[in-house]
Amino acid sequence: MVAGQRKEGNKWVKYRVTFYDPDYPLKGAKTFFFGCAGFSSTANDYTTFLKMCLSKGELKGVRLLSRTTVNSIMSNQFEV
Repeated sequence: MVAGQRKEGNKWVKYRVTFYDPDYPLKGAKTFFFGCAGFSSTANDYTTFLKMCLSKGELKGVRLLSRTTVNSIMSNQFEV
């Protein structure tokens, strides 16, 4: 796990802990059950992921996710 950081001058410093401690999985319970909490990425990586989803699980001709998985990701998660 990589700590969230920002640049101050020529140094990288960790973000201060507010309501959510990004180190919790490492120094807390050693597990993390909430699906997307703490997930972070670059805009470029997220765009690549979305392109793969729009291509039904393929990226540059390579299948990375099954159609079943993509259909699940793209379905209404709040449907009763």
